[in-house]
Amino acid sequence: MQRIILLALALCLGVGSLPAQSDDSSGRIYYHVTKLSDTDGNLMQVENTLMLPYFQTRVNEGSQLWHGFYRLKSPTAGQAGFDYISVDVYDKLAELNLSTAGQNRIVELTFPHTSPEQFWERIAEVSEVHSEITYAIAGALFPASTTRGEPSAPLLSVNYMLVPPGKEAEYVRMENEVFKPIMAQHVRRRAMENWSVFERVIPIGTDFGANFATVDAYADWDQVQTYQESWDAVAAATHPDLDMGAQMEHLNGLRERTRMEVWELLRETTPPATESISFQVIQEGSGPKPMRGQEVTWSGKVMNARGETLFETASLGENWQDIVGSDPSNTRWNTAVMMVGAGGSVQVTVPVEAQSFRERMANQGQPLILKINLLAVGPPANYGHERLKKILTEEGVEAAQDWYKGLQRNNPQEYVFREFQMNALGYDLLESGLEEEAIFVFDLNVQNYPDSFNTYDSLADAYSKVGNDYYARKYFELALKKNPDSASTAAKLAELK
Repeated sequence: MQRIILLALALCLGVGSLPAQSDDSSGRIYYHVTKLSDTDGNLMQVENTLMLPYFQTRVNEGSQLWHGFYRLKSPTAGQAGFDYISVDVYDKLAELNLSTAGQNRIVELTFPHTSPEQFWERIAEVSEVHSEITYAIAGALFPASTTRGEPSAPLLSVNYMLVPPGKEAEYVRMENEVFKPIMAQHVRRRAMENWSVFERVIPIGTDFGANFATVDAYADWDQVQTYQESWDAVAAATHPDLDMGAQMEHLNGLRERTRMEVWELLRETTPPATESISFQVIQEGSGPKPMRGQEVTWSGKVMNARGETLFETASLGENWQDIVGSDPSNTRWNTAVMMVGAGGSVQVTVPVEAQSFRERMANQGQPLILKINLLAVGPPANYGHERLKKILTEEGVEAAQDWYKGLQRNNPQEYVFREFQMNALGYDLLESGLEEEAIFVFDLNVQNYPDSFNTYDSLADAYSKVGNDYYARKYFELALKKNPDSASTAAKLAELK
């Protein structure tokens, strides 16, 4: 199944252009950009469970404006030397440089059962800082969505500019007077979401490469294509009396574009909400209530305010299993399942301001209604997908095969490999360019869950992405035999024929 479908419910049941324009005495907003290498393949998990809740606490108490976590889409991580980008926004430099004691206080507030030492040790284990740069905004179409109480755009095109000493003011003037109106027309045409220009403020000097960056924000790849295809026509229509060729030549004389990167937003903090997420017990349930660490079996669906179903677990054919509290950032789901016993159900209403960008796009800016049914409460489980991921990313497929065979031979009860956790791992690997590793995971899932159409569909997706249409067709056909009603599988199969 396409990853976006699998993530739809996870985003709704879980947590979640760059924010701009709040003032300190200098009138500046500071954007601290940290580029990170994923040293052991677990940085995304740590972002979900540790860093995002940490930064959300800072946002809630007012010591930070926003935090966003991006995946580098272009160039590749191998070419760039880093995998992810953390963007943290402040209106005071003192908050950017929070003292060790201040940072530890946030850790203790966010994770009362974890020591600051354990917290920072885990962060250091999974990431390596590639670079840190602080920018200030030098121009924008309008304050970015987050400061208007809206989620951020999912895609950014970041263009790095090297402007020689003495030409900075002329460069900024030209960006704002000539190119900003062009970008405004693209926004009106729904070909982009926002445009901004940033100036590097830390470190200072000419020895650190590009000193400016422009950022184009998009809702999706279709907008990117529309923007690129219409740029010349929109520019000419915006400035009919200007020779745009001469303007571009003048701009090129003021700056050198040294690099372009594409970032994909994965996680972001939300503004402190004025309207709370509400939880309503629909049925208490006659079985035991789960505690943290226990595995539960559950089903659920996401609806809009009209009661129309946007997604439901039943569409994938099986109930889901998760460990309560294993993802501290998944507050909606954790709170809901611990409110009732087995057999119970909870309805969660998420106001618009507490939703992510993708959630708002999916339900057209309406409140979200989540219905969660707790089907069974089991003992604690030891999930094996994270251990498998570590072996795959550090040692490769052959080592993972040997480990898994040895595990099944010597201690098959040590780890549990649940279908949907393994499915998500497969897509994570596929998106990271680890195609052989992803196919191994999807194939293992087919072996472990031969009655689930979704395992075949996901394996077919992987083969299709690597260009093996023979096996893609084979597994799409098997998926359709398991579930003839899967319109998405049928559509993908039709594209191959």
